Amino acid sequence: MNVLFINTGNSYDISSNIEKYKLKDIGKKVIISSEKIKSDNNQKQSEIEQLQSNILNSLKYASNQKLLPSTLPEQLNIKFLNVSKLDKLKDKIIPSSIAQLESPNTMYVSTDLLPQNQPNSKKYFIAKLYDKFQNPQQVLDFIVFHELGHLVFNNSFNGLTDFNNELLKTRNGTDRFHSWFREDYKDLPLYQMNRSLEEHFADSFSAIILSKRYGVLPEEYINIRNGNDSLGITRTKGFDININRLDDNFKKLKEINYEKDGIDIVIQNLYQIALSSSKEIMNNHLKLVRTDDILNRLKDNLKSFGITVDNSRNAILNKSEELIINKSENNNEKSKNLFKKF
Repeated sequence: MNVLFINTGNSYDISSNIEKYKLKDIGKKVIISSEKIKSDNNQKQSEIEQLQSNILNSLKYASNQKLLPSTLPEQLNIKFLNVSKLDKLKDKIIPSSIAQLESPNTMYVSTDLLPQNQPNSKKYFIAKLYDKFQNPQQVLDFIVFHELGHLVFNNSFNGLTDFNNELLKTRNGTDRFHSWFREDYKDLPLYQMNRSLEEHFADSFSAIILSKRYGVLPEEYINIRNGNDSLGITRTKGFDININRLDDNFKKLKEINYEKDGIDIVIQNLYQIALSSSKEIMNNHLKLVRTDDILNRLKDNLKSFGITVDNSRNAILNKSEELIINKSENNNEKSKNLFKKF
């Protein structure tokens, strides 16, 4: 996989130790090793140079441990947020994201993740990670591998991405990458289940790498994500459920042996665990609210795809799960081969 850092113009082949080119100096090649990355981190660097080195450290580790699946795109673009003084000033007024997948192959990562920016940071989740881990590289790994998990999901199960877009276009004609967190999705509980599935998968992908590199247990990961909300009362803005919530299905990660099965098989297992979690989280929410409104909306979502079902909660949830599985099949050849392996 080739990684292009948009801010610096540096491009690296993660499967080797070669810096391929700079945007302004195409053709120039420089050998870069993990030792050089560590050495660079000990020197005084600009924030973007430091963040670039730390992300390379993360990606090289995943590559060396054979944790990058075959379905990843050939090109990953990474852009840094909160780089300039003006950016930082704007961020105090309207906080920017810590990190996000901006398009199917472009990731945004904020300089807020750097340790020197913590005293002035008002972003609770970063502070929470530093309280837990204290190691800046581990904090970065938690976030970057989560976003990389989204990238893996979108390229391994792009049928589900298309399905999400179908759901969104039934009511507003807007595709997914222009509508996240900017609208109310309470009329689309099926979409909410899909999003919960993807978030759970991204956390699972991050968690297996953190377990391998730092010995972080699934239970610790759950505590970080869920905090004090043991009952699942909190909601994601615009959603009926908390799409980032993790349930006990997450503990099944301890049963996964990627060294034996290989990462392409493991991501199929992560998908199955995430699917069970998504269904259970919606089921628990339906029990909690004790109203038929959400269940009826879910039934209407199914009806828009030609699926009729009775009014029982289990029947509606089971049909929803079946539809998600059917829509998850990827159309690209790499993923079809992956499904054959599974």
